[in-house]
Amino acid sequence: MLRTPNDLAGRALATGGNRSETLAGFAGLALMAIGIISVMLMIARQTNWPSGTDMQVYLDAARLLVHGQNPYVIVESADPYPYPPFFALLVGIISQILGYGKLWILWPCLSIGLVLGCVTLFRSFGRIMPDGWLLFVTGLILCSRVIRSDLFHGQINILILFAVLLGLRYFLNGAITRGAVAWALVFVCKPFMGVLIFYLLCRKGWRAAALTVSVAAVLFIGPFLLINNAIEGVRGWLAASTFLTMLPMAARPDHQSLPALAKRLFVENPFSVPWIDAPVAAQVVSVLAAALAVLVFLVAIAFRPGLENAQHRIPEAGLALAEVGLTIGIALSCGPLLEGDHLILIWPALYGAVLCAQRAGPDPETSRGRWIVAAAMWCTVFWVFALPKLPYILASVTWPVLKGPEILMSGWNGILVFLACLATSSALRARVDRAGVRQLAS
Repeated sequence: MLRTPNDLAGRALATGGNRSETLAGFAGLALMAIGIISVMLMIARQTNWPSGTDMQVYLDAARLLVHGQNPYVIVESADPYPYPPFFALLVGIISQILGYGKLWILWPCLSIGLVLGCVTLFRSFGRIMPDGWLLFVTGLILCSRVIRSDLFHGQINILILFAVLLGLRYFLNGAITRGAVAWALVFVCKPFMGVLIFYLLCRKGWRAAALTVSVAAVLFIGPFLLINNAIEGVRGWLAASTFLTMLPMAARPDHQSLPALAKRLFVENPFSVPWIDAPVAAQVVSVLAAALAVLVFLVAIAFRPGLENAQHRIPEAGLALAEVGLTIGIALSCGPLLEGDHLILIWPALYGAVLCAQRAGPDPETSRGRWIVAAAMWCTVFWVFALPKLPYILASVTWPVLKGPEILMSGWNGILVFLACLATSSALRARVDRAGVRQLAS
């Protein structure tokens, strides 16, 4: 049974609990309050909020869509609405109730609840620390610059993470239809997350994959039919979705994937002084990154021992989190776009690696050492969620023109995520699944 954040707080602050855990719980609650209050103050101080935020982009797209107009309007000096129209339709429906004004402050409030929901879901997969320390870590995360920025701008990354975890929890419990609906919502908001379909296929979850694709297809295609010219809507979405992944925008320093780094290193652009002007080299790096991503995925998921079993199986909770996190990680690091706020999507990999390291036995087959290395690598990636303020190279109002070693540093997150994926792949490859599995109904 899932425990609510109130349950966690009550247990952590119980008088009979360990003193250090109790203090950590109190500190965590205080940090949560600080993080939440700081976001609300940021919103309150900006009288024209949500103007200039991602939420404004969603609201503008919703206004157009509910009137049958094309929501994919590219305006100079502003990012276009990049997602399929389902999310804009959802925002449009809610806007008919709330209006388009500042009542959308309910969205960051919902996102705060989703952060707590994610923590509760993680705990349902298995405990990796006492509840008091879990509250403390949650407080740190809510105070981090990455989460505060997500809440202020109304990003959907936290919602996506919650749906990923909820869907995986349903799959592990055999609730295939509910899991498929949850993951379908993920795909129609961020199509690159469709890589999780390949995870289901490699785990021989045929029914889960088929249902997920079917529901996602309905949610993807249906809202396009509301646009007066559906074909133009599709073309607009393709143009908007590639806006940030094509030059010059693809070379921005906050795009930290390996292909984006290659563009800053080898192609003339407004954000860096390339080491050499060799566009072919950038294309080669992008192709190699894609090939490495496929290879790492196959080695970690498809070619791992145990899949020859005739039953349709998904691994135990810790392994499932690690595999899902790795799948998302390689899609981010080797894909066209990895922004700093996307890093929250690798949280399952970190939690799963720690859980596997804790539950691994001392014999070599269980690879405790490899899981410790993988967990340490994911911690290195996730460190930005403990920072109240980010270094300028990770977040800047006016991007500096990068030179020399600064260009490599701008791709640090992409490099670290890929290395963490390699470490996790090594641990998964060596792990022999013999017990603690749940059947994924076919």
